[in-house]
Amino acid sequence: MIEVVICKGTVPMTEKEAAAMPCTPDAFHIQPWVLPRTFGHRELEEAAARIVQYSQLLGFWVGVTEKEIIEMMRRDCEAAEIAQEVRDLNDAERQEFAKFTRSWRIKSVLTLGLYAYFIKKPELKLLPMPSVPMTGIFFQGPEFVATGIRELVEQGLIRYVEPSDKDDDLVFFPTPALVARILEVQSAQTVEAEAENN
Repeated sequence: MIEVVICKGTVPMTEKEAAAMPCTPDAFHIQPWVLPRTFGHRELEEAAARIVQYSQLLGFWVGVTEKEIIEMMRRDCEAAEIAQEVRDLNDAERQEFAKFTRSWRIKSVLTLGLYAYFIKKPELKLLPMPSVPMTGIFFQGPEFVATGIRELVEQGLIRYVEPSDKDDDLVFFPTPALVARILEVQSAQTVEAEAENN
């Protein structure tokens, strides 16, 4: 069997499998790694979101390799480290700004405003915060997602394909049951939101 890799770490579903899905991947919305109140356990929700989101990005149903899921978690950890560095730099900038502003005010008062006339008031210049998806791996490690995948497989909500070659990876595919559950929960949430607005 020859597998076509569409996007690094993904494998397309067969036409028959894709036709069995209750909708196209763009029929519902998933924020990065979040499917609130879908399965009752955050591990399952994050694992499902990680697998389904690739299909949404590509616009057709795909499976995601085990290596890509690990790589995805590594990228999230790197993004969190960068965000922490930016946060630290911004905190240091705020402290320097507070010192300089205090000094500027004192000098302005002592010189009866002449200092302020010649020296421009300092401006706080912060680095933009990179966006980091909320993920359980920051609190519980990668086992968080692995546990979710195992439970989804046990419940028949995702299926996996064993590697045909020792160099290949496991591939995890969303199932019609998984997609139907997401659709069901999101429609219920939409109805609840509409009821609250009326």
